[in-house]
Parts: sequence; C-alpha cells; structure tokens
Amino acid sequence: MNWNAGWIRSALELKSRKPALWIAGVSAGAGVLVCLFLYPPLVRDLGRLSEECRRAEARAVEARPLIKAFKTAALLPGFIREEEISETIRELTSQGKSRDIRFIGITPQAVTKPQDSGYPVVPIEIDAESGYQDLGLFLGALEELKKSLVTVKDFHIVPDRDAPAKLRTKLTLWIYLKG
Repeated sequence: MNWNAGWIRSALELKSRKPALWIAGVSAGAGVLVCLFLYPPLVRDLGRLSEECRRAEARAVEARPLIKAFKTAALLPGFIREEEISETIRELTSQGKSRDIRFIGITPQAVTKPQDSGYPVVPIEIDAESGYQDLGLFLGALEELKKSLVTVKDFHIVPDRDAPAKLRTKLTLWIYLKG
C-alpha cells in the first residue's frame, strides 16, 4: 500500500468522524498558506508606499511657502504684457474720472528699457485738469490698480490763472511690462 493512500484514507476517516475538526484543520492550513505567500509581498508594498508618502509629505512641506508667496503675488499688481496696455489706460482713466480728473490728453510712448529700472516700461504722458485734492486722490489711487504696476516718473503742476484752485497737470507715468 502506498503511504499517500494511507494518509488520504486517514483524512477521509477523520472527515467522517469529526467534520468540525477537519474543517478547522483545513482552514488553519489555508491561513498558514495565505500568510506565507501573501503577507510578505503586502508588507514590502506597505513599506514602499509608506516611504513614498513620507517623501510626498516632505515635498508638500517644502512647497507651502512657495504656494503662499505665489498666492500673495497673484493678489498684487504686477507686470503686464504689451497687449494689456490699453486695458491699463482704461483703468487709469476710470480711476481719474471717479475722482473728477478731466483728461485733456493721454499719449502712450514707445516701449523703452531704462537702465535704472531693469524692466521694459511704457511711458504714458497725461495732460489733465483737476483740483488739488482730486489730483492727490488720483495719484494715491495708482497704488490700487488691480493688474499693473504704475509709477510717476515726472510731473509738472500749474494753477489756473482765473481759478487758482484748479490745476493743469502734466504727468509721465511708467507702466511696467513683463521682461
């Protein structure tokens, strides 16, 4: 008789005598096989994924200050493209008209790159009439422009002969462009 046949016969006899014991033995054997073949690869994958998570978290911590700086910079006025000059001039005139500035002339000049700025600029020559307070409010509003960075490069103010409270102002503003 073959030893395998004896083992099988013994297992069948055990099955017929004690089914609960046989089911428990088979379940235990299956559990051991699952642990031996599935558990080690799962542990390796878990370790690898855990390391990836630590690296991703470290990159996220490094990126937080950059994200914060980007969000802050996005809220501030900045450099515009040359195609956006007319939009900036519209915003300037809107600010001026809301402060009772009467524009006589607005003349954009050719794009230049002054040595002292390092960035290309579009000089805008403005000829306007206003009161003292209105002019001051308009010049202060240049900081509040939403999309562009504008500075006053030059100005000349002359009071009106007949009404000294009225001013004739010639301004040169610089609108900064993206390099």
